[in-house]
Amino acid sequence: MSFVGAGVPAVVFAALAVPGPVPKVNLFRRLARFVLPTGVLMTLMATVVYLVYALPAKADYLAAHPGAAGGALLLFAYPRAQTALTLFACFTAILVLLLAVPPSPRWGGGAPVRGDWRIAGTVVLLLLFVAGVLAVPLGRTLFEITPLPWWQYGLILTWSYLWLLLCQWVWHGRLLDRWLGTERDPLARR
Repeated sequence: MSFVGAGVPAVVFAALAVPGPVPKVNLFRRLARFVLPTGVLMTLMATVVYLVYALPAKADYLAAHPGAAGGALLLFAYPRAQTALTLFACFTAILVLLLAVPPSPRWGGGAPVRGDWRIAGTVVLLLLFVAGVLAVPLGRTLFEITPLPWWQYGLILTWSYLWLLLCQWVWHGRLLDRWLGTERDPLARR
C-alpha cells in the first residue's frame, strides 16, 4: 500500500509543482510546524488502532491455544490488527495531500492555500483505488490485506479523518508556533 501513500503522491507533486522562490529563513521551523503534528498524532492514533485490534485478538487466541508462541500469534491473531494499521496509515497518507497542498481555505492551516483542485481529485481517485482493492479478493491478496467487515473500513477511514481534523486544530490554534518560533511567520497565519 506504500504505492498509494508514497509512490503516487510523489509523482503527482512532481507533475503539479509550481516554480517559485523557496523561503530560506526558518525552513526547518516551517517544516517542523507541518511535520510534528501530523507525525505525532498519526503515531498516537495508529497505536490506538493497532491495540484495539491486537489486544482482543491476542486474548482470544491465547484462550483457545494456551501454549501458543509468538510466531503463532503473528500468523493467526495479528493479521487483522496489521490490516487495520496498514489501512489507517494508507488513509492518512492520502488525506495528508489535502493538508500539504490545500485546494481551499477549508483544508489550509499547515501550508499555504494553492487553490489547485487536482490534488483533491487525486485524493478521491486514491480513495476509490483503495476501495477497489478492498472490494476485490485478488486485490486484498496482492496487497496482503485481511478482510474486515465493511463497517470497520468506514470506521478506520473516519478515524483517519479525525486525525486530519486534529492536525488542523493544532495549526489553527497555533499550539506549536510559540515553541517553534513561527508565531510571526506569514505562512503560519494562513
